[in-house]
Amino acid sequence: MYRRLFARDPASAHLRDMVAYSTGSLGIVRQEAGDSTAAETLYREAIAFLRDHGATESPTLLDNQYMLATLLANTGRSREAESVFREMIPLEARVLGETNPAHASTLYTLADLLRHRGAHREAADLYERAGAIRAGALGPEHPSVLRAMHRQGAALHAAGDGEAGRARLAEAVGVCRRTG
Repeated sequence: MYRRLFARDPASAHLRDMVAYSTGSLGIVRQEAGDSTAAETLYREAIAFLRDHGATESPTLLDNQYMLATLLANTGRSREAESVFREMIPLEARVLGETNPAHASTLYTLADLLRHRGAHREAADLYERAGAIRAGALGPEHPSVLRAMHRQGAALHAAGDGEAGRARLAEAVGVCRRTG
């Protein structure tokens, strides 16, 4: 439906975004039905559609890139997922802002991916950035901030900086004890 409307009014940014949004939504449905191949195709189609129509800095583009990257990561294609996440991060900072919680989620998810691949130092840095954004948005004692602190401490320890790792973990435990 949106494609037909967009064909009649190709200058409409709203209709352009709705075409990509509905395509990405179909990707989510296919992914939840267990068809990751179809889901990937739909996410890529939505991304290409937006780029082909000049929407290179669109929140809808970011949504579809995030869904594609997480699908790739969940299907064992971590290098491809990392590439999509790395492409997203500067765009996300420009479009949504450096302090947007969605930006923190992207940083955190990339950090998880890197940690699993053994890039512990970079993962620790990303956990720190994600935790700082979440602390600013949600408060320093929010559970997602504490998870970022915990993961950062574990990543630092795994990277060979046991002292910094233990300090960060102790800080997280201290906050938990204070807040109950």
